[in-house]
Amino acid sequence: MALAWATLEDAIYTWFVAASGLSRVYWAEQNVPQRDETFAVLKIIAGPIQVGTADQVALTTNLAAPGAEVVHTVHGDREMTLNCQVVSRTITSANTARDYLSKAQTGLFLPTRRAALQTAGWAPIDAGAITDLTALMGPDFHSRASMDVRFRIRDTATESTGYIATVDFAIAVS
Repeated sequence: MALAWATLEDAIYTWFVAASGLSRVYWAEQNVPQRDETFAVLKIIAGPIQVGTADQVALTTNLAAPGAEVVHTVHGDREMTLNCQVVSRTITSANTARDYLSKAQTGLFLPTRRAALQTAGWAPIDAGAITDLTALMGPDFHSRASMDVRFRIRDTATESTGYIATVDFAIAVS
């Protein structure tokens, strides 16, 4: 079973909206015009990267039954990095880009939000430093900030290698 990208992305999106308090959250590289309101952009910028070595588990269905299929399953831990960026017209005090990312960073480790991510297969490792990217956009300065979050996931692949044609038992009596 390959990674369920839609499920993983939905879980990240739900966490970020709930934790940051922003309602305008988008995945990167959408063909839409620049927004005037405060918004966030999410993008998986690295991964999946294999962590350690894969372990192989051989599973079979009913070894004693002729016609039973033999299935090999490999599980592997993977790591990904998610970049979160917020742009806001507010450049001081509350509701700056840094403020929204700080809420998301702290909210990542609340038990209910962490459980929802883990249910979808994501295990947050850490949230990096929030970087201030405030810049002049047109005639005004806009607050902009960025944060990377590292996650672990478990990837699984299966392969059917054939069927059991016959089963022979031999008993040696001495």
